[in-house]
Amino acid sequence: MPNSGWLELPALPVSGLTKVRDLVYFDGPLLSEFKSSSGDTYLYHWCDVDGGFNKWMIFRVSRKDLVKYLHRRISLSRLISLSQDGFVYLVDIGPDKNEKNIFLVPMASIPDDYLPDAQS
Repeated sequence: MPNSGWLELPALPVSGLTKVRDLVYFDGPLLSEFKSSSGDTYLYHWCDVDGGFNKWMIFRVSRKDLVKYLHRRISLSRLISLSQDGFVYLVDIGPDKNEKNIFLVPMASIPDDYLPDAQS
């Protein structure tokens, strides 16, 4: 459900992402690393499931911040807050990999229940 400040998009503006690896996995991927054709790093963070669609938060991070996260120097919550763009994409992805309900969401408008615990 869109909130104030959310911008609905017809498609995810980042295309050609290639999956690198799953960083967190439990009965399926929960946090996955992707690379763009220009070498930028994007993370897909699973948030919820609703009506057969998985809700994902997609955000761009620096390699330096990702390494800090992987070495447990910062939490996932902090990593999200360090998103290089100041916003995230919230996207519903169906079992056929189709994207639906794509929103650009400013950091301050991310629903609390989509954010991991501060110590995660």
